[in-house]
Amino acid sequence: MAGLLPPLKSFSPAKDQQVIVVCDSAAITAGDISGVLSALNYLSSDRSTAMSAEGTVTLVFHGYNHDPRELYSIPEAQDVKKPHG
Repeated sequence: MAGLLPPLKSFSPAKDQQVIVVCDSAAITAGDISGVLSALNYLSSDRSTAMSAEGTVTLVFHGYNHDPRELYSIPEAQDVKKPHG
């Protein structure tokens, strides 16, 4: 097929497991994403765990299905990507 790029060596091979991390709109609105941060911190806690999780993590934003805006244009959803102290 013309136009397709060959796979890059840096891509991880397909894995049987998937890790779903859910960002709930209620937690986001309350400013408490500690559950999400805890999950992500665990998945990156050491090299072995991080390498096992590579290519398996999907971040899901729950509770915005009926909002007509794109996720990136919802201010409280944008706040999730900001550093939290």
